[in-house]
Amino acid sequence: MSVFDLTKIEKALLKYDDQGKKYLIGVHVPGITWSETERARSWSRLHVANFDEMVRRKDECLFCSYSINIKGYEIYRGSSIKPFSRGLVHLANLYNNPSLFGLTFSDLENPRFVIAFKVEGTKLFEEEARKAREYAEISFTKPLIMKANGTDELLDIRQRRAVMKKTLIMEDVEHE
Repeated sequence: MSVFDLTKIEKALLKYDDQGKKYLIGVHVPGITWSETERARSWSRLHVANFDEMVRRKDECLFCSYSINIKGYEIYRGSSIKPFSRGLVHLANLYNNPSLFGLTFSDLENPRFVIAFKVEGTKLFEEEARKAREYAEISFTKPLIMKANGTDELLDIRQRRAVMKKTLIMEDVEHE
């Protein structure tokens, strides 16, 4: 994918919104590009339960909330117009900078470390309704690396690692 292969929504972000432009060029396009590499496919097929579905459905506009789960624990929750595309970007961030999620590179190589991406509450066309649902779900489900304080704020990066070590990291993985 190149900057020239953008959908209508992505083109609108480039045209009208500086924050959208920064996200699209700095995070989204590199994340989607990563998801199309052989390295991404081989790692994701081992560690992401529904990677092929995410790739296949990346252009679907579902207007919904979503969650990222590891070993059955919800670690992150968000909302998006194109959740599978957003999920692929999260995977790229997870793979390239696992500390953002409170993890290490060695954690990501553990064969028992499996990630699941779940889509929920589709057809929430109004952004306010999507965000309200996202905030309520965060408060209810309390994802591991989020503050769960009625916002979409993340824990401090050091706190994320402490929570992930305490809750998820398996004894047979060598840590720092």
